[in-house]
Amino acid sequence: MKTHSKSIFLVIAFALSCGICKSDDPDFLAGKRQKWTSPDKTVSLRIIRTPFVLQNGMPGGPLLISLNAEIMGRSISVTESPLIASPFRREYAGTSWFEDTAPRWVDNRYAIWEYLPDSHGLSSLCIIDAKTGDMMLNTFFEALIDSPEPNTWAAIRYRPVGNHEEERRHGDEKDTLFIINLADMAKASETIRNGSAEPKLFGHLKSTLLPGVALARPLWKTDGNKSRILVGIWNWNKKQAEVLSFDPKTLALQGSANMNLVVPESVILLPWIDHDFEPKVVEAITHSGL
Repeated sequence: MKTHSKSIFLVIAFALSCGICKSDDPDFLAGKRQKWTSPDKTVSLRIIRTPFVLQNGMPGGPLLISLNAEIMGRSISVTESPLIASPFRREYAGTSWFEDTAPRWVDNRYAIWEYLPDSHGLSSLCIIDAKTGDMMLNTFFEALIDSPEPNTWAAIRYRPVGNHEEERRHGDEKDTLFIINLADMAKASETIRNGSAEPKLFGHLKSTLLPGVALARPLWKTDGNKSRILVGIWNWNKKQAEVLSFDPKTLALQGSANMNLVVPESVILLPWIDHDFEPKVVEAITHSGL
């Protein structure tokens, strides 16, 4: 992706997360409400947008956004889990993007919004436990790929870089690979919430630090009943492009191979995955033998 295109996307994404794109819409200024109910009608989520009121009584500024969960007629506020309270504002996906789509429900409890782009742009995933009011995830990712298994994703953490077109890597950054499994995440969140484990950012997700930066979105490969995750990276220490194979259950490294791929410095030093170069990486991964 060209740097200016990515920068424009980031500006738009930030505007959406702040909830300002429809601030001149009369319905929104009046306090628009939208509600999503689980298939069995036992729980629901309601999004409420209320205009910020100036001292003269006139509406203005960004809309104030809140989420409430309703369980058998009892209302509770949806609160962001401390496990996703990133110091990087742009990792938080906001709630404005909920407006154009309805979540899918799992177990009549978990509401899932997901945006998995086919081409350019960041990916985002939000998972809310409507029975506890816990927003377990609401995050922009550099890459987010659906799994062959239900309610499971592989993701590369969004790189916390600036919007400036001249922004470049320094040559020592390392990406984080996540496995997001709904059941495992819910169980880990509960353990941390009960004080049985120390809370840390994204501590309810399986993760591993890569020895470099991803050159493409992760790929799932399935052979019979076995699956693995393949990630093409630029390894700073080896100064080469290589593919790594991980066990999706444990994220244990299963193997690696040199991709014999010439990667331009302009691609290596970009602070995001270059989606124009990505097809070459995918082809090299496919022929790596892993």
